[in-house]
Amino acid sequence: MKKSAIQTALADLESDLESARAALSQIEGEDTGLRPSGRCFADPEDALTAYLKSAYELILVTLEAANLTETRSCLLEKWRKLKQSKGGIGATNHNPLYV
Repeated sequence: MKKSAIQTALADLESDLESARAALSQIEGEDTGLRPSGRCFADPEDALTAYLKSAYELILVTLEAANLTETRSCLLEKWRKLKQSKGGIGATNHNPLYV
């Protein structure tokens, strides 16, 4: 196990997930008419997609460094299916029930 590579990847992962949450919050705010607090993106859908892709890559690096090859393979397959789904990575649906 490559402990330093895992620690670095996890720190970067936390940052990417925080940015993805900010992008999602902005998308939700635009859908509901509520102004999001904090960071704003020119194109939050593209930002969400980019941060999710970056998080995915960091998770792959972490799984490889931790010698979790089976889990890594499973993630690769699930990600492939997600990319092929309607809207692909970063697709969101507004459901007023959860506002």
